[in-house]
Amino acid sequence: MIDIYMSGAKVTMEKVARFTTSPVGVFIYGLATAVIGIALLLGFLSILFGPAALPPVLPALAAFNGAAAGYGVIDKTRTALAHEKLTLTCLAVLIALSGSLLLPLFCPWEPFMNGYRHLVCTAAALPFTFFGSWIARKSKHLKNNK
Repeated sequence: MIDIYMSGAKVTMEKVARFTTSPVGVFIYGLATAVIGIALLLGFLSILFGPAALPPVLPALAAFNGAAAGYGVIDKTRTALAHEKLTLTCLAVLIALSGSLLLPLFCPWEPFMNGYRHLVCTAAALPFTFFGSWIARKSKHLKNNK
């Protein structure tokens, strides 16, 4: 009986591992880690500095997590992405929007939908996402030419 459960769990884990190596899985993994990273940093900084200091810091958090996500997406894909610029742009926009939408959880007085905040976070996350992907491409190039 335990063998049935073990084989079922093994098959499920193999499917999850196969999905995370696909381009969609890599995108979702990069997005999830960036959103969780923003949430953790917002929580830590709200304890350390107080919630009032979070809105000015949010674009830097979005940029940092965007760079890490851009690096992760390019580094984890085995082949070149078909629409790399579109993928990275969508990733940066989703990271910026999720960070902007997470902010009212830590600062309840902040408006939930603030177009200026969304625009500033996107403008900060977009170039750093491409910068992180550029670093990943250079790293792949150096690894392949060893």
